Amino acid sequence: MNIAFVTNEVYPFQKHGGLADISASLPKALNDRGHNITTILPFYDDDPYQAKFKLITKQDIILGDHIEPTEFYSYTHNKVRHIFIKNSLFSILDNKKEALRYLVFSIAALESLKLIDHTIEILHINNWHTGFIPYLLDSNYRKDDKYKNIKTLLTIHNIEKQGIFEREIERYLPFRNFTYILNGQVNFLKTGIMRSNSINTVSKTYRKEILLRFFSFDLDSALKSRQDNLFGILNGFDHNLYNPKKENLISYNYSFSNYKDGKFKNKEFLIEKLNFDKNIEKPMLLFIGRLGRQKGIDLFKEKIQKLLKNKEIYFVVIGEGELKFEAFFRELEKDFPKLVHYHSGFDQKISHQAYAASDFFLLPSLFEPCGLNHMIAMRYGTLPIVRETGGLKDTVFEDTENQNGYTFKNYTVDEFNSTLDRALKEYKEKTIKTIKIENAMNVTSFLIDMAKQYEDLYKKID
Repeated sequence: MNIAFVTNEVYPFQKHGGLADISASLPKALNDRGHNITTILPFYDDDPYQAKFKLITKQDIILGDHIEPTEFYSYTHNKVRHIFIKNSLFSILDNKKEALRYLVFSIAALESLKLIDHTIEILHINNWHTGFIPYLLDSNYRKDDKYKNIKTLLTIHNIEKQGIFEREIERYLPFRNFTYILNGQVNFLKTGIMRSNSINTVSKTYRKEILLRFFSFDLDSALKSRQDNLFGILNGFDHNLYNPKKENLISYNYSFSNYKDGKFKNKEFLIEKLNFDKNIEKPMLLFIGRLGRQKGIDLFKEKIQKLLKNKEIYFVVIGEGELKFEAFFRELEKDFPKLVHYHSGFDQKISHQAYAASDFFLLPSLFEPCGLNHMIAMRYGTLPIVRETGGLKDTVFEDTENQNGYTFKNYTVDEFNSTLDRALKEYKEKTIKTIKIENAMNVTSFLIDMAKQYEDLYKKID
């Protein structure tokens, strides 16, 4: 199949969340399965690879009375061709121009299909940033033979972020239409839901949840109107990239057969590297991800502080996001420098080392479309502590034969505290079941499984 994959971030060019990982791994997996796939994304000024990009062409993108000089670059990474769209809107990230930025990006992405030798069959768009592409495709491009048979798929990675703007931006659109309006405002994600041929989200449970008002952030009616074309496909991750048995980023390689020795040595290494108090028997807790309300940080703040005051745990945090949470973790590190490490932003090396060294991974989310980091942690024998929601409910189990972590149902401090206490008690008493860690390390959310499911979905899009 000939596929174009449009996204606003791809690792290693740009990364702010899990979308960057999926935008790197899924096209690669599809390419490996013999499909012709091209990834289309913005060109950011801080892209570490930009010196390697080749300029293909220049073109003015016109929206209403706005003309945006734009350059198109190409670069092949991991055997996948990437087309980068560069203009002033991505060079100076002015929040007041965010709607215009992604409308221009949408037109440029559609124009870039002319730069691909073959005719695209599937246009796979992601999140709100690309939500207007099907609308603009239908409005401006269907008469062209290169575009008339394109099928569109929108993947919703997080429905909370919708791209909501005042109606003044309608002046950039080819005509007015109710499908992009929600609550009196222009809504990019609603536009994608209503105009894409099919929609999917990133776990089966989240697919069910977003049909409810609480989880949908007012998009439940739009989704219910399209539910026959709404699917759930669980995210997968690259088991070759995250492999404690073979990778070179951790200090000591290990597998299930020697995980106790392996995790001991990796914890010993990280304790030394971070200049922590040396007590290898102390459990190490880990949080990696976007720092936002969604992730359940408010649930564990008080409990973590209490455990640190009693010198009962180590705590490692890697991520960025809301300023109040960044400030909290910086202050926590300042108060407990021998027990806490906070790394702002994403760093692959320290992340791998933390996965290998830690005992528990915290993700008590209010909602969670899928979540990759907890599954990666499981691969390293680090047991997740999660709330039963979205993809967490689909992948973490406590009391079944597939037990591989610790779970709780209701979003309350008491339930989280009880679950964490249960995990720490089993750790201290050395009664954590071997089967729990074995099941965790054998997590089966493979890239190839995800790629096969998208392949099947592409084939049945009407």
